[in-house]
Amino acid sequence: SPLPILLPSSSGQGLQIGGMLTRRDDQIFYSMSFENASSIPLDGFMIQFNKNTLGLAAAGPLQ
Repeated sequence: SPLPILLPSSSGQGLQIGGMLTRRDDQIFYSMSFENASSIPLDGFMIQFNKNTLGLAAAGPLQ
């Protein structure tokens, strides 16, 4: 099923971001999706996460 939309494409200049925290096997995962809703390639954008209140850290490189 699709992830809840965190940033709609109308606010993200064509970039739509979905995300959700889930728990599997007593581990917390942050699943994210990035979708280009524009007709041109997107570039020159960055993503910043605010304060990490849960103390989550990446277990490895992003895939």
